[in-house]
Amino acid sequence: MSLPILFALLLGGFVLLLVTADYLIRGAAALARKWGVPKLLVGLTIVAFGTSAPELAVSVDAVLEGQPDVALANIIGSNIANVLLILGVPALIFGAIGVTTPGLRRNAIVAFAATVLLIGLSWDGLVILRDGLILLAVLILYLLWLYRDARKPEIADPQIAELTDFEEMEAMPHSWLRIAGMILIGVIGLPLGGVMIVKGGMGVAYAAGVPPAVVGLTLFALGTSLPELAASVISAARGHAEVAIGNVLGSNLFNILAVGGIASMVGDIPVTQQFFTVEFWLMLGTTGLLALLIFMRTKLNRFIGFAMLAGYAGYIYWLARLTLG
Repeated sequence: MSLPILFALLLGGFVLLLVTADYLIRGAAALARKWGVPKLLVGLTIVAFGTSAPELAVSVDAVLEGQPDVALANIIGSNIANVLLILGVPALIFGAIGVTTPGLRRNAIVAFAATVLLIGLSWDGLVILRDGLILLAVLILYLLWLYRDARKPEIADPQIAELTDFEEMEAMPHSWLRIAGMILIGVIGLPLGGVMIVKGGMGVAYAAGVPPAVVGLTLFALGTSLPELAASVISAARGHAEVAIGNVLGSNLFNILAVGGIASMVGDIPVTQQFFTVEFWLMLGTTGLLALLIFMRTKLNRFIGFAMLAGYAGYIYWLARLTLG
């Protein structure tokens, strides 16, 4: 295929992925409510998993297409971008993002622990079915923990509140026909968007002589993180910037535990040696830095936002120099 066609395939895949992921979440959530499933269970399963639907579609398809290293690169790249870019932008624009919201400390600890777990499971150079089962088991334990806390009226966790507030989503379907249509669009469009992104991105990578893992760390990671970026900027503009931190922690958790778990159950994922040189430690460092800021109750001001964005720009520049010489 020519480069224009490959770029069109890539861009069209991102648009299709983001639109159909939203359709699938709203349709599935509406269906569950029609069947009488409690809001809390719907929020902690369908809505929570939906936040990582783009990463899941791309990572699973990468494994199926014979590019398993791209799956792990997408997870790592998305988590790095979530902290440095997704939080850096609203912090730089609006400043003073609070970190004292209830539940943030707990979620920061779990996100850091999940990052350590992923690195540990990758230490032998391969993430396999057994590792995927471990990641999913940890995810289930975490969701049970959230479920237990959510049932206690004295605990006010905005992360849980947001997950269970899905009925406020725009154009939430109510009729059986609309619900079925949205689910069908999501079920068909989500994997199709993943296929288009992987095929288009890999084609561009081969044409430009860029290693597939680098594409996963940058292009795929940025594209699948667009919903989080939009959500964080909108939240900050509405005066609820602290919600962005909870979203990032939740997204990073699900990227590791859900996306990593499911992708490694589809096929074995080899771990590129470069990940042990830079990427794993950058992901661990950024997650640890965010956790430290939360525990120190240090607001994300414009200086910190600028430092985050500068750090991300420096990382992308380093990758470009390393790849292109």
